Amino acid sequence: MKNRIKGKRFNPKKFARRMLILLVIMTISVFVFAPLVKGGEEGKKKIIVVKQGDTLWSIAARYYPDRDVRKAVYQLKKENNLKSALLLPGQKLILPE
Repeated sequence: MKNRIKGKRFNPKKFARRMLILLVIMTISVFVFAPLVKGGEEGKKKIIVVKQGDTLWSIAARYYPDRDVRKAVYQLKKENNLKSALLLPGQKLILPE
């Protein structure tokens, strides 16, 4: 029985090539689906829509009355990757916990 599987001749090069392709597909799928799994955590966070006249300060004061407003503004900017305090009506913001 010389390298035979189910009556067919076993080809180590084909087998290695198929395993390499499978490994590449699995690696790519990890990078594609990992953000989706992390995205499930964001579903738990509250998202608000900015209204005309809203500022980071007013949003922080409204949603975090027991916190230091400066820290809440910092957390809002960090959570939403904001470089400035400029907000536009209709913009969506993720409220940190």
